[in-house]
Amino acid sequence: MAFTFDCPTRWGDMDAYAHLNNGSYVDYLQEARVAFLHSGDFAYMLGDTPEPGNDGSNTNAILVTGHQVEYVRAAEYGPPVQVRLAVDRLGAARFTIGYDLVSDSHLIARARTVLCPFDLATNRIRRLTPREKEWFESYAEPVDPLPAVPRLRIGDHDAHHYPLQVRWGDLDAYRHANNVKYFTYVQEARVALIRGLAVHRPEGAPLPRWMVVRQDMEYAVQLDFRREPYLISTAVQRIGDSSLTLAAEITDPETGTLHASSRTVIVHTTDDGATRLPDWMREAIAPWLLG
Repeated sequence: MAFTFDCPTRWGDMDAYAHLNNGSYVDYLQEARVAFLHSGDFAYMLGDTPEPGNDGSNTNAILVTGHQVEYVRAAEYGPPVQVRLAVDRLGAARFTIGYDLVSDSHLIARARTVLCPFDLATNRIRRLTPREKEWFESYAEPVDPLPAVPRLRIGDHDAHHYPLQVRWGDLDAYRHANNVKYFTYVQEARVALIRGLAVHRPEGAPLPRWMVVRQDMEYAVQLDFRREPYLISTAVQRIGDSSLTLAAEITDPETGTLHASSRTVIVHTTDDGATRLPDWMREAIAPWLLG
């Protein structure tokens, strides 16, 4: 059995191409997960309602440890995005949720999220209770895995650097940067890198136009609000015929702590579809290529 949620779209969800921004899709996933837990009287796992039989106290949270999002089709602002949600890979202290996102009767994305129940009192991942596990099992369905995108560490390799300032409004109910915001962070760094290539564009050559087709994110250490910026390092993992795979890492420049890592596949497009990367762009992006 699957759970279905209709998520309203907002005017601010759109990008420069008047499509729903790729980061907004992750927000829709979150809204569907929250509605899912509320539908089964398990909202206490989010920490926003008292835990049953526990004297009104609640130290529960849900920890997102990873996202995979495959973008199938561009969508426009207007109709709600229908999110179809099912539980996959249910373990003792970890579970995976699979999603299909549909807009105007078209499949626009598929996604996977890995989650763990978390105890704020002990600051540790906890095991699912028998009652929780039974309920999740009632929504279990086989979910086809998404194709793997290899993960490469940037480390000390030459990379494009972008200062990340966490905003107060980025924080979630647990006072950390919300998992959805990380997609915005790597997007800002990616745009800065791509815009920096414009100095190499020959006079009269068309401006590059990009479509995100896949994004994966792994969360390592939570980001806190502070005045000092974090650092996003972005490098090129692969140069394809019409695509780039970009690796990004969010770190603390003072301690070197890795907070999150991601891979993003973007396709160079025109109105006619995917278009081969021009030679000037291949030459300009080459210094950022890993390995």
